[in-house]
Amino acid sequence: MNDQEYQEMKTRAENFAENGDLEKAVNLYTDLLQFLQSSESAGDDLDTGLNLTEEILFLFHSRALARFSAGDYQGAFDDNKSIMKMDPSDSTAALNGGFAAYYLCSNDKAEECFSSALTADPEYAPAYAGRGMVYSETGHYEQALADFEKAREYNCDYEELDSWWGQCLVRLGRYEEALNHFQKNWDEYKRLPAAAGMGHCFFLLGRFADSEKLLTEVVSRAPQDYTSLIYLQAARHMQEVPEL
Repeated sequence: MNDQEYQEMKTRAENFAENGDLEKAVNLYTDLLQFLQSSESAGDDLDTGLNLTEEILFLFHSRALARFSAGDYQGAFDDNKSIMKMDPSDSTAALNGGFAAYYLCSNDKAEECFSSALTADPEYAPAYAGRGMVYSETGHYEQALADFEKAREYNCDYEELDSWWGQCLVRLGRYEEALNHFQKNWDEYKRLPAAAGMGHCFFLLGRFADSEKLLTEVVSRAPQDYTSLIYLQAARHMQEVPEL
């Protein structure tokens, strides 16, 4: 394969990925990686003098993203681990590997990856947010809150941050504080999970009418949200119970 053929194949792969044809993108990225790795082993180079190591890392990143978008979380995790092995300072690969591990229900590996990202870049806000999410789901609530604070300090732009923060506070029974985070998330991004979190907090605070009003809207838009449906039914029931 000459340089022109390589660049044409790379452009096709990028176009497939951009247009959502992820299987074809992954297949082309795999072919390109195999070509470059064989060239690296043989000591060859492309006509343009591209840095083979940098180009291989780029292709691993591209294939990992395509695999993640296609729901192939194991493939995405493996690609990001390959990047981390080649370049331990690559905080983006560590971050993306963490989210892939999370979707594989491997919280230990996710925490390890997020921590590796922070070792590479101690001010990497998304890694604090991701690790905080994992800490919250594994019962390490105070560590989670500390990480969320760091994520906010370093200007994390994740839309999910305040919802994750609110969920952690709910688990601690701090419903008023949780409500504030869900409200902030709703005001900024109008995310349905934030509305659901608000509805749950209203119920837990005894504000059953407010809970019913909000969760009716949530369930109408997300009928598969069975947790909100249960809260909604309970809120309606509590309003029917006669006062003693």
